[in-house]
Amino acid sequence: MIRKARPQDNKQVAELFKQLHRYHCKIAPHKHIMPRENFFSERISQAEADGNSVILVNDDNNSINAYALFRIIETGAEEKPPRKVCFIDCISVEESTRRKGIGKKLFEGVKAYAREAGCNAVQLSVDAENKDAREFYKKMGLLPRSIILARDIQTEAEQTPN
Repeated sequence: MIRKARPQDNKQVAELFKQLHRYHCKIAPHKHIMPRENFFSERISQAEADGNSVILVNDDNNSINAYALFRIIETGAEEKPPRKVCFIDCISVEESTRRKGIGKKLFEGVKAYAREAGCNAVQLSVDAENKDAREFYKKMGLLPRSIILARDIQTEAEQTPN
């Protein structure tokens, strides 16, 4: 069952967050490192308390096996029309329960919440190295809207021949 997270879910959500981050460290170690142990529960507590973020969870008989953290952002400028966007910070599904439709159910819950909030779009950012996530979001109908290009220059002098 998809529902809003409750304070007592914090420990399970933080554990899923840590599991997701550990995966990011594995696939993109040049961009991610493991922080101190309390980091994950602190971030989830901050998200719950900030008033702007929403956490939805998949509750399987009082066991949280997936969550989505997102926020509603209103944008607009003189040269752009006003928009209300649901920005997904992360979606995580417990490793042992992946590929069972839970992520899709959770994403549908986020979309439903966004529609009720009057959003024009759902968007997110995903690491280029995260092929599984990119494929999942493609199946959910998300398309690239912008692309960030980067070049690591820290060790560039070492890589450039003289």
